[in-house]
Order: sequence, then C-alpha cells, then structure tokens
Amino acid sequence: MKPTDVSLWLSRIQKCEDLQSKKHQEWKTAIKLLQGTFFGNPYANNELTEVNFVYEFMEILVGSIYARNPHIFVRSYSGRWAAFAETMETVINYYWREKKCKKKMIKAIIRGALTPPGCIEVGYTLLSEKNKIIKEMENEFPELKEVNNKKDKVEEEQGILDETVREDDVFVKFHPTWNVLWPDGYHDPSEAPYRIIKEVVSYLDLKNNPSYKDVKYKLRGNMQSQSNSKPTKFTMKANIITGNNQFSSDEEDIKITLYHVQDKRSQKRFTLAKNFREDSLFESDWDYLVDGFTIKDLVFNEIPETDEDANSYPMSDITPMIPQLKELSRLSSAMNKHRKRAGTLLLAKKNLITETDATKIQNASDVDLIMVDDISEANIRGFTPPALPQDFYALREILLQDLMRISGFNQLLGNSKGIDTATESDNIRIGSQIRQTKKQDAVEDFTVDIAKALSGLIWQFIQDKKRIGEIIGEEVTEKMWPTLPKDMKEARRLIQRELHFKIDAGSTRPPKDDALERKQWADLTGLLKANYPNRIKDDLYIKQLLKKFDAHDIEQLVIGFDDEEVAAAQEENKLLLQGMKQVVTPNENDMLHLQVHSQVYQTPGLKITPEMDEHVMKHNQNMQMKNPKINPQRGDSKTSAQTTTPDLARQGVPEFQDIMGGIKKSSGMGGNRGGGITR
Repeated sequence: MKPTDVSLWLSRIQKCEDLQSKKHQEWKTAIKLLQGTFFGNPYANNELTEVNFVYEFMEILVGSIYARNPHIFVRSYSGRWAAFAETMETVINYYWREKKCKKKMIKAIIRGALTPPGCIEVGYTLLSEKNKIIKEMENEFPELKEVNNKKDKVEEEQGILDETVREDDVFVKFHPTWNVLWPDGYHDPSEAPYRIIKEVVSYLDLKNNPSYKDVKYKLRGNMQSQSNSKPTKFTMKANIITGNNQFSSDEEDIKITLYHVQDKRSQKRFTLAKNFREDSLFESDWDYLVDGFTIKDLVFNEIPETDEDANSYPMSDITPMIPQLKELSRLSSAMNKHRKRAGTLLLAKKNLITETDATKIQNASDVDLIMVDDISEANIRGFTPPALPQDFYALREILLQDLMRISGFNQLLGNSKGIDTATESDNIRIGSQIRQTKKQDAVEDFTVDIAKALSGLIWQFIQDKKRIGEIIGEEVTEKMWPTLPKDMKEARRLIQRELHFKIDAGSTRPPKDDALERKQWADLTGLLKANYPNRIKDDLYIKQLLKKFDAHDIEQLVIGFDDEEVAAAQEENKLLLQGMKQVVTPNENDMLHLQVHSQVYQTPGLKITPEMDEHVMKHNQNMQMKNPKINPQRGDSKTSAQTTTPDLARQGVPEFQDIMGGIKKSSGMGGNRGGGITR
C-alpha cells in the first residue's frame, strides 16, 4: 500500500469516528439506565431513587428471543447437491456449538437493543508462514505430526487470546458497536463501500500475533533497546500510543488501536494503526466465499433516512422510554423524600425546653425513658405532616402505563392487567405477537446470514475430507464435500445460490408450555377412536403423539403394529394346534398372519388341525377380497392348506424367517419370537 493511501485511509477513519460519535451520548445513556447509574452513584448517600426498568426489560427481551440454539437446516435447490447440503447441515451445526455462538448471539441482541446495531464477524485465521511450512512438511511426512503435537504451544499462537479463534480455522467474533465503523451517507451499512473494525490490543499481543510481521520496526517513536544482545526488549514512551507522558517498561501496558478495513472497491483487506509507519501491518486480497462484508448486523429499529441525513445508525430500544423513565425516577425520588419526612414531628416552644433535652428526644429510640427539666402540653406537642397527595400515585400509574405501552413490556409477559373486554385482550395478544415476531424475525434472519457466511468459509478453507468425516461420523465422498472449484465466482455461486439455509420459526425462543396442545391431542385421540375405529394406524399415530410430547428413542419405545400382529399370530398358532378356533377379524394383516401360520406347515412332525386349516383359509379369502389382483390357487375350494396356503401366503412378501429374524434383534418387544411352534 502506498503511503498516500495510508494517509487517505486514516483520514476516512477519522470521519467515520466523528459520524459515530454523534450516537455516543444516546448509547451511554442507555447503558447508564441499564446499570441504574443515570442519576448518579446508587451507593452514594443521596435522596435520588432511580427506577431501573431497563434491566428487567432487557432480561425479559433477551430471554424471550434467544433462549436456546436453533437447528440450522441446509437444503439444496437441485438434487445434484443434496448430499453436500446434508453434510453442510451437520457441519454448520457442529461449528455453531463449537464456536459458542449462543453466547455471542446474546451479546449481539443486547447491543442491538441498547446500542445498535449488534455486530458479529466471521472469518478465517491464516497460518503464519512458519506454520504453513510445518503443515506442508507434516502432510508429506505424517510422522512429524505426532512429534509436533507433543510440543508446547508455539510462539506464534501467543498473540491470539480468544479461545474460539485458532490458527487454520474459522472464527465467529462479537464486536461492540463502538468498534464498528462505516462512512456517512449510507443508511444500510451493507451498501457502504467499506467497513472498519476497530480493535484495541496490547503491544505484547500485537507483536506475538502471527498475522503481523516486523511490528517493532514499523512503530513510530522512541524505542530504546535495553541490551544489544536482546533487541526485542525495549522501553518506549507511552505517550506515543496513549497520550500519557509516563514511561512504561511493560509491553502489556502499551495499548494500540488497530483498524481492520474491508474495502469493496479494491477487493482488499488490510490493517492500519495510527502510530506506525506509512504502510499497513497486514494486507490481503478479499477472497472470502461470503456475500458482502464478513461482519453482519442485527437491527431492530431503523430510522428512516431524510434528504439531509442518512441516519446510518439505528435507534436504541431505550431511547423512546427515556422521558418516562426520567419522570418516573423523579417522582419516585419525591415520594421517597416524603416518606422520610412522614414521621411524627415534635413542636416545642422556644426557650421552654433545654437544648440537652431536645437532643435526647431527637436521638431517642421507641422505648427510651427521657428525663427532662420541664414538660407539659404547652411546652411540646406532636405534629403529623399531611399525607402524600393522591395525584402522585395517579401520575405514577400513568407513567408506568405509558412506559409499558412504549416498551411493549406487558406484551412480552403476556400480561392483560387492566383489560376490561375479551376484544381488548385479543388486541393485546395480537400486538404482543407482532412485536415479538418482528424482533424474532430479525434475529432469525441474522442467524441465517451468519450461518451462510460461516458455511462458505468452512467449505473454502476446510477441504480435508478426513476432518469433515470426524465431524459427521462417517467417511466423506466427493458428492458429500465437493472439491472447491478453481474459479472463485463459481464457488461463491454454489455456496450462496445452490444451498438454502433456514431455521424453524421460533426455535430460539424458550420451550413453550405444551399443556394446551397436549390436551388437544388427547381429546383428538379419544374422538378418532370413538368415531373412526380401526381406521388409524396405531403404531404410527403413537409415534406422532410421542413426538409432540418430546419423547426420545421413540423407535425403541413403540412396538410396531406388525410386531404386535406377529405376536398375536404366534399365540393363535398355539391355540389352533390345540383345536381351539380363532376369529379372523377384517382389520388384521392377512398376509402377515399367513406368513406366521405357514411356519406351522413347514415344521416336520406337526399334526395340522382342521381349526388351523379353516383359519388359514379364512385369511386367504379375506386377502383375496381386499386385493382382487391376487389370483386364488386352482383346484377345489377345500384345497389342502398344507399344499396351497403357504405358497399363496408368501407371494410377493418377505420370507417369514426374515421377519422373525428382524424381530429377534428388537429389544423389549413382547415374548418369545424365535420361530415356529415346536413340540
């Protein structure tokens, strides 16, 4: 980068900071109201009473919007990339947990409401040149990898302090709003030509970060080497960095502000610092598979732009509440003062009570006996101040109602206190849904934007199929994780246009109370059983019902409909061989029953009873009535079951032994299902 370019960018950075500074007072006010320090130190001995409504509001808001991580679904617009989409779904959800995205999302939501927008950056931490060489050598000589893994953390890693940011890996970082800049004239920051992330680091961590080379030679100012043999140890005037005239020998005390620039025009990424020489600390092509900037914004309340002002920064949720919060706190302070003065006053005539006696009375507790020189009703008597005017209470209630309405707090809680009619209650409920849905939609879109950007970086930089296989738990093929195309435009098109990312609406909210829905399902079950007997597939219905109740291991819990029929047919075999007739009902699975009964005919030495023949023939007839395409066996209607029924029963269906073998493997499924009846 040319020196003139650095000067130009430093000038642009200053303009961006000047633009943002217009919002600083609003943000500081919101934070003070959250802390309960807007009217001063809450621990000071004063009569101010601050009503900290903001803290409770933020707790309820965040909890109602993002109480749990969502599951991110990835689908392919075409069947060609279906396997890739399925793999990416598993991988992106893994990284969402691995990078502790829930914690960062909550921070972004708090900032989005207090000091908007909420900002999260995705990126990739490049290997240092030294580590690149080591990695290449390890790929060629795998035995070196084991040796290197046993070594302590390499020096290059010392400058990266975030535990979720590692070399040669993607990262997800939250950034306070103060540290994200963009130029004036752009209402939507995604449309700006550049974005800037401001970061304050110690000089110690800066020089140890592998992304920055030869830092000590680029720093402007007085660097005094303490020893010619140890050139890395030096002292420097702290005013070079901080404006403080004190000297420091600890490199950790020296703070340096870095400016990370993403420039759309030049398609470059670079890092600058005001106190360094006229070149960048880091520079790279902007070759990420990400649509737009790598930093994503969460916005709840946009301010419409005007012909004079772009209104680049959104409005805080707290700003509309400030007038009511101020008045409410002042009113509470006045009421508190009145409370302190509401005790009984004593009136005494001048010069008729000694100063000593007056002090005794003022300092007395409730049961003290005080001896005075002279006391009578004429000398001293009690006086009770007038009560607090009722207007105070009425005004306080009005302010609270205004505050609740403006903030939507009652709606967040689902509170309909003071509502006279069902219509009004419905209106509040609908209003609550609208407000919550608006913010929820913003969070869900924000989540999808981050997931899509993160997935592009994962695919771009993690091409090791073995590594992906470790995440998904199976061997990875080319279809499951395609090789990155050499053409970056094609790669960007694939990840951004062919894969569709979504999360279930409301999946980040707290688990809802399902009591009403469960009662509805219970009522529905009774209705279906009463009005539509034998029309519902019991095993499938039970599984669906258990899903509604969030049951786990459903397949192991539910004995399938076929399993039950096999067990019933086995029991029929026992009874039929004993000469006991068994009824064939119309709703039975005739083919399955015939399979089970055929086992009897295949068992040598068994004496087949007429009851068995009749039962099998009845199943045969029922099956033909249900399915006319099945042709009956030729011959007399009294065809021997021993010769015809087993063959007919096995037409177009699995062997009985296969069914029984599968049942044997199932755990907890009824009694003995090991095979046919034996003597």
